[in-house]
Amino acid sequence: MEIEQSLDVKTDTRLDRAVLYAAMFFFSMTVILVSVQVSLRYLPIPIGIGHWTEPLSRYMLIVGTFFGAAVAARNREHISMYFMLERVEARAPRLHAGLQLVVSVVVITFLAIAVVAGITAATRNWGNYFGGVYIVTMGQMMTLISLGLALYLFYSLLEFRDRILVARDRLLRGELPGTAGESSADEGSGR
Repeated sequence: MEIEQSLDVKTDTRLDRAVLYAAMFFFSMTVILVSVQVSLRYLPIPIGIGHWTEPLSRYMLIVGTFFGAAVAARNREHISMYFMLERVEARAPRLHAGLQLVVSVVVITFLAIAVVAGITAATRNWGNYFGGVYIVTMGQMMTLISLGLALYLFYSLLEFRDRILVARDRLLRGELPGTAGESSADEGSGR
């Protein structure tokens, strides 16, 4: 089975494009800030001038990771063990469908808890600065992290809805998952 390796989203809605561009922005900022930080170590510039690049680049990477996870969730390209999933699907299609639903519920539950925790942390730390960075507060960073998590949750809920609809349609037609002439792994991958 071949996996598509593009970063492009599968649909062209404005939200999908905005999430992709935001993830690219945060990763680009990470590269720029790390490059500045490394350059400042080797240039004859006073030591205290670039101390803010390290904590800011760290948080840019964290925020970018959650926005990137939202893009991956939208494209349904998260890490999974295809080898194991294909074997389980071939031997026990109902177990495969059940496992996918259970995994979706676990992911959705975790993300919901993380979003609530992120919002709580953002409100508690809104005015607190971190690591000598006086242009951005911890609350603002936590808000961006929570937004990335919320987008990831949104796309996970859409995938869960699609999995339920496919399972319901197959049960109504009396088909088992994976027997309709196409692999359910391909249906779930957004291809």
